[in-house]
Amino acid sequence: MAPLHGTLKSGHGVTTGYYAQHVAEELNLTDTVYEALMRKAHPDILPQQARDLAGALLFSGTDIEKKVKILSGGEKARVALGQILLKRSPLLILDEPTNHLDFHTVEALTQALQTYEGAVVIVSHDRSFIKRLAKKIIEIKDGKALLYPGTYDEYVWSQRQGILSTPSHQSEPAMGNTTLHAMASVNNLYSTNPSSENSLSHSSKPKELRKKIEKEISLLQRKISSDEKRCIELTEALQTSSGSEAQAKMRELSDLGKQMSSLEEKWFSLIGQLEQAKENLK
Repeated sequence: MAPLHGTLKSGHGVTTGYYAQHVAEELNLTDTVYEALMRKAHPDILPQQARDLAGALLFSGTDIEKKVKILSGGEKARVALGQILLKRSPLLILDEPTNHLDFHTVEALTQALQTYEGAVVIVSHDRSFIKRLAKKIIEIKDGKALLYPGTYDEYVWSQRQGILSTPSHQSEPAMGNTTLHAMASVNNLYSTNPSSENSLSHSSKPKELRKKIEKEISLLQRKISSDEKRCIELTEALQTSSGSEAQAKMRELSDLGKQMSSLEEKWFSLIGQLEQAKENLK
């Protein structure tokens, strides 16, 4: 899309590889996986390089000769991502690239992007994926784009420390994954009282409201830190697991990711309420 205002200038020789959520639907259905990959590949890409990438994206052996028309939605998404990577564009823009991908494919994509020589801009709700790749975070808030140098963990850490007023400064070191035992009450913090946020916002005593919000934020932070530690343990264990054991760990890892996303959303909501409570006290 053309900019609504201002100008956009690319560096010399810079082309953009763009992965949209619907891009897999545009594949040529009569192509094989290999033909589809080579169709968009950079002229310098050798056939073996395309086959190696296909293998990394879990198209091993004769799978590379499968027709696109018989592939599942997730497999088509893998082919489309492979096309983008083989273009060797200096700039990749990826819109929700992990949608419809299983754990193994996300892992393969993550590793491919970690070694990618160009710049990568990603929009994603997959926090685990962002944590492993992002070196800068752009937060869109109140009509402004705020740049936070550093990883996603450092961005969350800065939010927790309340340094929202200095987003352009160098981020502090990320908070370590200290062993913390989650308090059981956090699991029922919202489920037992769906209107808790409303009841918080309508408290008649600002100081009591602030203390209550701060306590709930503390509970959430402990639970999130505990989940983060468990995610690291599971990821490391998966490297030496197989069969049903690996599947069980993957299921637990997936469930933890969803739980952490929910907890972080609640955490950000409480941070907003805390800021408002502080303003009310002023």
